[in-house]
Amino acid sequence: VTDFIFFVGKIVIMGTTIAAFYFEFYEPLEPIKKFEFFNQPVLNYKWLPMVIVAASSWVISSTFFHVYSIAVDTLFLCFLEDSERNDGSADRPYFMSRKLMNILGTKNML
Repeated sequence: VTDFIFFVGKIVIMGTTIAAFYFEFYEPLEPIKKFEFFNQPVLNYKWLPMVIVAASSWVISSTFFHVYSIAVDTLFLCFLEDSERNDGSADRPYFMSRKLMNILGTKNML
């Protein structure tokens, strides 16, 4: 489930970056056109910079989402380890947070 959510996040980030790049350089808005220093670049292949921007935004977002994926995996492993070692009794209470216990429907029996 998290891999799909992260994949959709990467697609959204890449699409937003491409759209911002396109409207900044190829179809600038009227307030941007008024600046004297704004010169439209003359390119033979307009798709090449967009491919470079798309690839770089994909790599950067993949790097950030990989860190989040490791955090999610760590959280799941900690939950599984806590569930295997502890049973919620007074002798062996769960060490997970109250919010996680509420989400999973578990509780300590004190």
